[in-house]
Amino acid sequence: MNEHEWYSAKPDLQPADDWYKPRTETISAASKKKHRRVKILSLCLVFAILAGLSAAVFMNHRAKDTSADTEQSFPSDYKEYFRETYPTSEEASPVLIQKTAYTGSAQMNLVGGDSEVLTLQEVYQQNINSVAAVYSFLPSGAGGFMGTAIVISEDGLLITNAHVLEGCNSCYVILNGNSKYEAQLIGSDSTNDIAILKIPATDLDPATFGDSSELQVGDAVAAIGNPLERNLSGTFTNGIVSAIDRTVQYNGHTLTMIQTNAAINNGNSGGPLLDMHGHVVGIVNMKRVSTSTSVEGIGFALPTAAIVDYVNELIRTGTISGRPSIGILVMAVPDEVRAYYELPAGLYILQVYEKTDAKAQGLEAGDIITKANGADVRTTEDLANIKADLETGDTIALTLWRDGAVRTREIRLIELSDYT
Repeated sequence: MNEHEWYSAKPDLQPADDWYKPRTETISAASKKKHRRVKILSLCLVFAILAGLSAAVFMNHRAKDTSADTEQSFPSDYKEYFRETYPTSEEASPVLIQKTAYTGSAQMNLVGGDSEVLTLQEVYQQNINSVAAVYSFLPSGAGGFMGTAIVISEDGLLITNAHVLEGCNSCYVILNGNSKYEAQLIGSDSTNDIAILKIPATDLDPATFGDSSELQVGDAVAAIGNPLERNLSGTFTNGIVSAIDRTVQYNGHTLTMIQTNAAINNGNSGGPLLDMHGHVVGIVNMKRVSTSTSVEGIGFALPTAAIVDYVNELIRTGTISGRPSIGILVMAVPDEVRAYYELPAGLYILQVYEKTDAKAQGLEAGDIITKANGADVRTTEDLANIKADLETGDTIALTLWRDGAVRTREIRLIELSDYT
């Protein structure tokens, strides 16, 4: 990644697999604490969210230390380790862009891949007018982010990533041909990292969305985006589907992704991953990078088949309902951390959200969930699978470890959109 691209940690994965996204705050080097080191060498692989520009062009970034020193550092207290390694101040910020309701009839429809196979040149020409650059701005002139969006409808609906808009209160869109529009928000969903924008335009050229479930490993794909700076807008790259159904953790939730080796960079967020029929089969949103070794050609996109229902619900209602949540942010306790501090296996609670039953029942950051409804939980997928059989208003029994003591609490599930 460009040395000017600055990221801050997302608290959802093991230390070797953290999530990152751009931020605008700066931090003094004097605030960094030093700890005695434990000789645990790891390959410092991270996932990078792809919204942003170089610091000199658009925003002030905050840097993550990318030192070649890969020794894992542990403070004396395990809670301090989690607080500093996975700071909860980095949770998804709300989108503050003016919201409006969509009154049209458009939606995202998926078509099969039985049409003519196109050349790369034809794929580009078919889609370039359906791709836009997105510029979003933080309040009080504090900077902003750049990303990509895809035209859904002739009357001005576009889809992009939610993280492109996080914390921002204004946004404009530039279509191919330099037509510029101020955008309003129809709805966003940080869980699936999608957002729907509306611009005051007509007679746009909407993309055709394909069915990603038809993809196979080895299929040729291409991407269009706006990497790094405006002068590179409309960049077209190609590759193959490297893997399908990759499960990764983001914002405390599991996303199922398409993996590709097509070149993608900061600013590609929200752009299309295209098959050779010219259909959008994925929404590009992240890539894998490393602080200690060369990593190339590991990019990811949200599959259209996985997000289509959420997209259409956002278009219709502006929100997503029917997703029960405990109201906590958790991560699996890394094996090396568990061994060093002699902790139980389970899910470490990083944050308990306000105005939730979890808060009322006394759950605290630092608790470790070892069981849910009597079943062992070791990963966020374990907990998600148990919640999948429950509805908002149901209760879930959590067995908690806190400083050597074990207790059980019954927690009433709430609607995820009530606090995200």
